[in-house]
Amino acid sequence: MALTLVRVKVGPWGGTGGSAWDEGGHDASGGSYTGIRSMAIGSSWCVDSMLFEYDDNGKPVKGSLYGEENPGAQEELDFPGEFLTHVSGYHDNYLRSLQFRSNRNRTFGPYGAKNINNEDWSPFEVSMEGAGSIVGFSGRSGNSINAIGVYIAVWSPQRFYDKMQTQDVVAYRTSPLHLQLRALHEVEQQKREREEEERQRIQKVVQEQWNLEEELRMYLDDIKREREEEERQREEEERQRTQKVDLEEELRMYLDDIKREEEECQRTQKVDLEEELQAYLDDIKREKEERQRTQKVVQEQRDFKEELQTYFDDIKREEEERQHRQKVVQEQRDFKEELQTYFDDIKREEEERQHRQKVVQEQRDLEEELRAYLDDIKKDKSWPMFKLKQQEQIQVLEELVKPQQRERQRLRKEIRGQQERLRTLQALHKGHGRQAQIETERLQKLQQDLHSTSDFVEHVSQFIKEMKRQYHGY
Repeated sequence: MALTLVRVKVGPWGGTGGSAWDEGGHDASGGSYTGIRSMAIGSSWCVDSMLFEYDDNGKPVKGSLYGEENPGAQEELDFPGEFLTHVSGYHDNYLRSLQFRSNRNRTFGPYGAKNINNEDWSPFEVSMEGAGSIVGFSGRSGNSINAIGVYIAVWSPQRFYDKMQTQDVVAYRTSPLHLQLRALHEVEQQKREREEEERQRIQKVVQEQWNLEEELRMYLDDIKREREEEERQREEEERQRTQKVDLEEELRMYLDDIKREEEECQRTQKVDLEEELQAYLDDIKREKEERQRTQKVVQEQRDFKEELQTYFDDIKREEEERQHRQKVVQEQRDFKEELQTYFDDIKREEEERQHRQKVVQEQRDLEEELRAYLDDIKKDKSWPMFKLKQQEQIQVLEELVKPQQRERQRLRKEIRGQQERLRTLQALHKGHGRQAQIETERLQKLQQDLHSTSDFVEHVSQFIKEMKRQYHGY
């Protein structure tokens, strides 16, 4: 399960010397560091060096060393339960002082100069408690740290931007941050398991120590009782010695035997105690070896998991490349279809242009025939022959005008169909696109042809009416 957070950049604070560096993340599409695991910061008259260890969704990633080659002591955070929520310090052309604070109110630093009472230094401070955490750094450095900026993962955008506005800090939004909650949960679970194992081991050691102390206490109580008994015996012996001098030697021998037995008992108990201590040390050694073997197995599992992740990444990359190739092939097909449509339109326009040229030529030929025919009529003044010829002429003209009338009907029908297609294209493309422009130009040409044909038909019709009128007038 993945959680996408807003990621912003704040800063930098400091000068412009040195070279720029950026450890905010390794993927602008959302893959970036998810937290800070440890830090090592060197100090002198300013902040000399920086070395951070980041977390990448449960995997530790060591950053680069910036500044002097000798970093300071490494300080670790209890990640993921502990993270940085506050940064502050002083700067001029160098980063003079730097301090961090975590969500557990633990302070790291201040690093750098010890005396910060300098009016030429400018303070800076950013607190995002309850609204975000620091997940990366950027800045400039040479032999020392010149400037620093921070990357912040924002949990509550409204609260975060309210805090930034209150602190008069400008935050620049960058690529989003994808948290793999399952990986972080596994890290937390492994940490809890290690803590539970350590707690059980400590409880076991404490219990063994308590048992050993109880045995020692019982042993001391026995010795105390024995000594009290010896004291009572001595008193009794002294009383008996005063009463019976003859028993003194026996009592002395008895006391010597008791003493020897006590010494023997002490030696035996000492040997037993040394053996128990040696056994306890052997148990500790075995537990240490077992823990080392367990750590080795865990490391092998981590390596295997990284290999699996690399394998899955390769499969994902191959799938993306295959989809990209399919997309390119589809685009080529679409382009070929558009070219074919364009060539079909050009071919259709050429056919229509040839048809229009043919119709125009026929109209011109017909007009020339009509003019020649009228000239012949004017030359012939015989009334019966003229009347007969007029009747034949009317029939001929009516036969000649019929194809033009059919052509006009065809053009009107085609114009109506063209107008319907144009309205459909305009509804689909809102009047835009190459196809709509072609259909519009075709409609205009058809309308011009219709106008020309209609003029010719009208002209011939008027001429026929005039001839009929003259015919009936005779």
